[in-house]
Amino acid sequence: TSSREPARARGAVEAREIADVPVGQVGAGTLPRGGPLRGRGAVRPHKTTGSWQVMSKTLVVVESPAKAKTIEKYLGGDYAVRASYGHIRDLPKSDLGVDVDHGFEVTYEVPDDSKKHVAALKKALRANEDLILATDYDREGEAIAYHVASLLGVDPGQAKRVTFTEITRDAILEAFQRPREIDLK
Repeated sequence: TSSREPARARGAVEAREIADVPVGQVGAGTLPRGGPLRGRGAVRPHKTTGSWQVMSKTLVVVESPAKAKTIEKYLGGDYAVRASYGHIRDLPKSDLGVDVDHGFEVTYEVPDDSKKHVAALKKALRANEDLILATDYDREGEAIAYHVASLLGVDPGQAKRVTFTEITRDAILEAFQRPREIDLK
């Protein structure tokens, strides 16, 4: 028997444990083609401990960082919950933003104070396999979900969205059992 630390974070794997795993072969115990840092079920070294951890499977985007902490606690380790910090896209300040000569086509821009939030969300999505938008239960929340999906390169018509009217464990878990599409009407 090998001596291992008695307690490790859920999903943590020691580097020596993945060193002997064949890459790209079919079967249990193999890593995806491309090695341990790419694809589904990828593992990454933890920032401080150096042990390897399996990535979260689903990125959940909410509007506020306070909600993100609470919801992540309820959902557990298979979810990474991040905040959009509200609206992340707006009409341009220097222009009307609506082209009345071409079918009322709308032009949006990402304000300077939202660019770092968009970059963080894009990075988080690359580290996860799926996206669920959990912005507020109102028209403004629908708009934020639409803009987040668009900026992350996800078709808003295909994006998953959950809504809830209270932030309780039961309400959150029930909402995640019934994801829906963004209401584009």
